[in-house]
Formats: sequence, C-alpha cells, structure tokens
Amino acid sequence: MVNPVDIVQAVNQDCKESSWEIVYLLRENGHLKDPESMNIIQKYFLECCRRIWPLLPDSGSRKGVEAAEKLCLGQISWEVAMDSDWYSEGSAFLFEYGKESDPEISEYIGQINLQRTIISRLLVPPVYMGGIDIKELLMDAAYFANTALNYPGISYGTTRSHERSMREISKFLPLDLFKVMVPKSLINKLGENMPNKSIN
Repeated sequence: MVNPVDIVQAVNQDCKESSWEIVYLLRENGHLKDPESMNIIQKYFLECCRRIWPLLPDSGSRKGVEAAEKLCLGQISWEVAMDSDWYSEGSAFLFEYGKESDPEISEYIGQINLQRTIISRLLVPPVYMGGIDIKELLMDAAYFANTALNYPGISYGTTRSHERSMREISKFLPLDLFKVMVPKSLINKLGENMPNKSIN
C-alpha cells in the first residue's frame, strides 16, 4: 500500500479542519454502499491511524490496524480480519476501565508525555496538551482504531447516533490527508450537500 502520509510533509502536519462531516454525509446519503468507495474510506481511516501511531501504543490496536490494512489489500478475508477485533477492542477497554496507576497504562502515559509537542500537532485541530486527559485521549484513539477495523460492518442505527460517533473521532480525521486519499469523483457525489470545506 502506498502510504499517503509520506506525501504530507512533516512540517505541514498541522491541520485545522476535520473531514468527519464529509465522511458522515457520504455514508448517510448512501454513497459508500459499493465496496470500492467503502474501501477508499476505510483506507483513509487506517492511514489516520498510522498518522497517530504514537497514540496507539497497545499491541491490540496495532494488530487490528494491520489486519484491516491486509483486508483492504485483499490479502485476508473479512472473517480473518475480525479475528483481531477482540484484541483491538481490548486495547480500548484497557484505557477505559484501567487506572492511571496501572503499570502498563502509566508507561503509555509516560511515553505520550515525552512527545507532547508532536502529539498536539497530530490532533485536529492542534491542541495545547496541558489541558488534555492523556488516558482519555489514548482511549479515544484506541476506539477510533477499532472503528477503522470494523467500519464496513458497523451499523450506526439512527442518524443521530451516526453523527455523534463521527464527531467523537473527528479529532483524528485531518482534511489534508482526506484530500490526498479520496478522489474528487467520490466527494462530488455530495453535490449541494457538500459542507463548506476547503477541498480544492
């Protein structure tokens, strides 16, 4: 897989706009029903995971991302990819239900503290890390990685729950990378429903 993250120069990693609303509208309006379009968005999510790799320190999250990448390349089946879901979700549970004093979590938080400036620039928009709960951020990132793994099979139920779910992961979805990875032909399907974003 060509890694578009390599195209985005490190000095330009800051991104103030998220793509969440475009992705939400594409799916909500039925434009991701064909496998090719769904595959494009899942690949984008996976590249977003690679972009925030330091925020996915637990092996379960990384196994899930790697399995989904193989799925997108046609190297493994959906069923085989889903074998990693237990580990991926377990990473999210680790941060949701574990305590900051737990040795494993404490070590992960320490790793992030050593990279606070870099990490702050990977979020959309960039933030001041002094006001961020790092354990919660690690939990959010782990759940996003699990979403990236499961995205084609997720049933969001209501429009409201779908929108809420997308807002929750918006800080991991840079518009700049979206513009690199998603063809205009797919984006243009939104027509007049296209939100006011800097796509050109």
